[in-house]
Amino acid sequence: MSIRVGPFIVDNSISQNVLFDQVNDVVCFVGEARTTSDLTSQAVWRIGRAVKGNDGDFTIEWADEGCYTQIWDNRLTTNFITNLGTIVPDPVLANTGITTTIDIPDTATLIPTTNFGRRGSVSVHNTDGALTLFIGFNNTVTADNVLGTTSGEEIGPGDKLVFDAGDDITLFGISVAASTIRVKITELRTGE
Repeated sequence: MSIRVGPFIVDNSISQNVLFDQVNDVVCFVGEARTTSDLTSQAVWRIGRAVKGNDGDFTIEWADEGCYTQIWDNRLTTNFITNLGTIVPDPVLANTGITTTIDIPDTATLIPTTNFGRRGSVSVHNTDGALTLFIGFNNTVTADNVLGTTSGEEIGPGDKLVFDAGDDITLFGISVAASTIRVKITELRTGE
């Protein structure tokens, strides 16, 4: 279901926390977060800015292409990009996936460092030709296969693991001692 907030259309089945800031007669902001417990100081907001032109029409601009990666408290100093040809950009159609390349050391490392927003699936590709990558769901993941709950899932050299993973799933990667592995993470948005 969508609701109108100023010149913005907000899908409140996705965004549970919506803030609106009418700066003056020309500029206003809308901020959307997925839960009502998200703080305005957290980088979990989708922020839009509407600027009224001399003709009375609004130009809608989005920070970080409309992803849930912004801090609401920083909206006045955030960079915005005009989305030409649309009033309210549809992030599902306009930005359906992202691939991030990072190096994973021998300490548990969050992968990716910021999730894409409305994520539906993830692909983790170990690009190293010799070393095994280990992934887990918290920062206690270990680079081994011992009994217990901390051993990471192994992704062999050159291998890829693809799975469904919503925004509520956190992933950590770790390499074996004294080594670093280059990893490509591809995140795809859901079609909802």
